[in-house]
Amino acid sequence: MYSEHELKELRRAIYENAAEQLLWQVMYINAVAQHSPALNIVRNKLLALPRTFELIMHNSVNSPAVKDLTQAVYSGNRLFVEYVDSVFNGNSDKTALGQNLNDNIEYIANLLHKINPQWGTAEWMTLINHQVELLNTVMNDAKQGKYDTWTYILPVLHKIKLDMADYLEQGISTYQ
Repeated sequence: MYSEHELKELRRAIYENAAEQLLWQVMYINAVAQHSPALNIVRNKLLALPRTFELIMHNSVNSPAVKDLTQAVYSGNRLFVEYVDSVFNGNSDKTALGQNLNDNIEYIANLLHKINPQWGTAEWMTLINHQVELLNTVMNDAKQGKYDTWTYILPVLHKIKLDMADYLEQGISTYQ
């Protein structure tokens, strides 16, 4: 059982991780769109972010599926980077990468449900797919130079990320 202080710290860690993930995803999209000289730095940071998620999960959930989950999150970040690259470089891999990303999302949702049955697969899929749709809009708008739409899209994306963080935190705190 968690103390009130531990729950507060867990909540903070999960929320910060979710917000940071969104920040670096959007920064990566923008870096690719703008052919930024910081592209490699942003890519490397984004690809390293699952380490924080891994630590949160390993320190708060006792389940053998956590290892598979964290590996899937690492794969998801790598697939996200490859997908963004393909969208902006016009690679024909885009469809296959999109399917791999969708398969990975479904795998993550199933693992989360396996870790804690209170986390419904359908709820995770709804949240994650809504996030993916909005990130696709962000990418398409960046590709067309329509950055003014970001003022409307990014707050919704942020809200979805926080909803996922809240769902994760509630599941972890009731899991123990």
